[in-house]
Amino acid sequence: RWTAHSGAGTNPITVQSGNLTYEGYPSIAGNLISLATSGEDIHRTFTAQTANSVYASFLVNITSATTTGDYFIHFGPQTIGTLYRGRVFVKKNDADALSFGLSYAANVTGNVVWTDFSYSLNTTYLLVLRYDFFEGAANDVAHLYINPPITYNEPAVTLTATDTNTDAADIGSIALRQGTAANAPTLLLDGIRVANSWFNLWGFQANPQIVVIGEPDPLYNIVGNPSDEISSYHLEGHQLIGPITIVAPEPFQISTTGTDDWETTIQVPLDYNGNIYVRLYGMEVGTYGGFITHNSPGAEEVRVRVDGETLPADVTWHIIANLTEFSQEIGTPSASQSYSLSATGAVSDIIIIATSPFELSTTNSDPWSSTLTLPPTYNGLVYVRMNATTAGNFTGTITHITANATNYVINVSGTAIVSGIFATDLFISEYIEGSSNNKALEIFNGTGVPVDLSQYMVLLYSNGATSPTNTLQLSGTLAHNDVYVISHANANAAIQAVSDINSTVCYFNGDDAVALIKGTTANPIYIDIFGRIGEDPGNYWGTAPLITLDKTLVRKSDVTHGVTTNPESGFPTLATEWESYPIDTFTYLGWHTFTPGMPAAAAPIFNPTGGIFSAPITVTISCSSPGVTIRYTTDGSIPTETLGTIYTSPISITTTTTLKAVAYGNGYSLSPVAQAHYIFPINVATIAELRAGTAGVYYRYTGTAVITFQQAFRHQKFIQDNT
Repeated sequence: RWTAHSGAGTNPITVQSGNLTYEGYPSIAGNLISLATSGEDIHRTFTAQTANSVYASFLVNITSATTTGDYFIHFGPQTIGTLYRGRVFVKKNDADALSFGLSYAANVTGNVVWTDFSYSLNTTYLLVLRYDFFEGAANDVAHLYINPPITYNEPAVTLTATDTNTDAADIGSIALRQGTAANAPTLLLDGIRVANSWFNLWGFQANPQIVVIGEPDPLYNIVGNPSDEISSYHLEGHQLIGPITIVAPEPFQISTTGTDDWETTIQVPLDYNGNIYVRLYGMEVGTYGGFITHNSPGAEEVRVRVDGETLPADVTWHIIANLTEFSQEIGTPSASQSYSLSATGAVSDIIIIATSPFELSTTNSDPWSSTLTLPPTYNGLVYVRMNATTAGNFTGTITHITANATNYVINVSGTAIVSGIFATDLFISEYIEGSSNNKALEIFNGTGVPVDLSQYMVLLYSNGATSPTNTLQLSGTLAHNDVYVISHANANAAIQAVSDINSTVCYFNGDDAVALIKGTTANPIYIDIFGRIGEDPGNYWGTAPLITLDKTLVRKSDVTHGVTTNPESGFPTLATEWESYPIDTFTYLGWHTFTPGMPAAAAPIFNPTGGIFSAPITVTISCSSPGVTIRYTTDGSIPTETLGTIYTSPISITTTTTLKAVAYGNGYSLSPVAQAHYIFPINVATIAELRAGTAGVYYRYTGTAVITFQQAFRHQKFIQDNT
């Protein structure tokens, strides 16, 4: 029976004669109830459930609601207390359209998931509340269905609660609630049903069935080719408790799509309702027949007859191919090879398809294509080449197709490399030891081929340690000419924007060694070493300004390998292999210039250099490296070989401007970026305007003032004007 658990005796829930109706809903005994507001709450218990799922279905007709909304029904444990789970809400909008909501435990509407406002007042709806038990703490889930089909198989839910809270030890009661008049709805409710499965909720009698409609037509194929025709039949699962396993007799194949995933055995869901497609793929001439079997736990096996015949090919291929492995440099197609082709008995066009990056031609010249269409009488050579756009090893096929013929396949392979000088292995290309936690490492791949990073680790040796303080196992693949950035977890946004991973190996200061290794920490194979393992240099290695503290260090563009042997003393390659930039320079992070065998051009020189100016100036740019091209920018961006204006004549500067320039070409790789800041103060006529200015902005006072006081300390002077 129903028992009050809150507000007992206050505005009791009333029973009204009659019933709510909904098409297909099981018959209802008794009467309906009316929920008002500000009254007692009641519940009814059932056998406590502690695993799997609990379902409660009911019919509801909302007669009024508020724009805030409130819950009106929920689950609880058998001893209900105040642990309410799976709360169902309703609210309205200004147009009186309704929205249903759900929470797992929350009674605050801000933590509720809602439907659209697509429901109406004074209309009967079918709702099903479901509670799912899961092992572990605070991970049970509540779901809500609205107007679900009353069928054997469970449909998709309408809402799933997203809030979390303590799991219920059991679900053993269903409760009705009359909330406050300010928030709660008024409604009619009827036909409450509780069950531990969707199937049982509707009182269905268990009768698991596999239903097959139709059977496949006879199939025919040319030996070695799948049949051109694809047949099908319809399959449904009714009241099943497990998936349907479908097995076709050899050499028939089945699929749920009719286009791919062809197999002799497949499995479909217990509620499958769709077509099963069949094809014949005989490799020997002959007739074939048998039964496609369908099985599911508890259901009787269903068999479908299938028949077919594999026919001999009417076409004989005459192909002589002795293709060897192809090789190429990126940007230049490989040398071509050829094979001879003709086909006796062919009556339709011969289609030849090559997989990428292989290309075909009948003339050994343009146009090259991945597909050729040749007449059935063709008797000649087919030329093949490889034209990869990335480095690596490639395998592929060349497939020959014509009607009434077994497809003829030639296997091909080749290797593509990047031309030029390559790095011997990965190396550390940038080291940022900035302010606060602005720390980062950059690793560069200049080997000419993609590299599997799982072979590598990064190790940090703090304060002269001989064993790693922190380690990072790398993962993924690093393409040629690409970088992998490791950063401190609390580095600023500019670093994080290009970072691939955060790691404690970036907990370094200027006196900590870093190593890139293969192998293990116990038996490392050093690929690159920054600093010296086992040495604490004090605050930093190097001599100012080229030091490892409060600097950004970038590997020079002609470096091709790392330091593979721990130095005997100090950091000898710091001066020869690294460029130094001021603290918190992040410009070069996320990319690396690599021009092995080519010296870098000297940084451009500006005349005049940056400073404060009161009148327009003309700036010239020069470079000590002869014959180079200079590009510059005035918008703060970094110039490159392709970005920026080519310098041809002096530059007029009239406003505050940051000028950046690089040099390159004529046997030189890209130079370091040169930078100068030209400041043109804002003229102000009064000290009052000066006082109102912005800190960090330069101003020039143009009015008349007098010195009212001065002293030698810091050469202080106090001035005053008539304002």
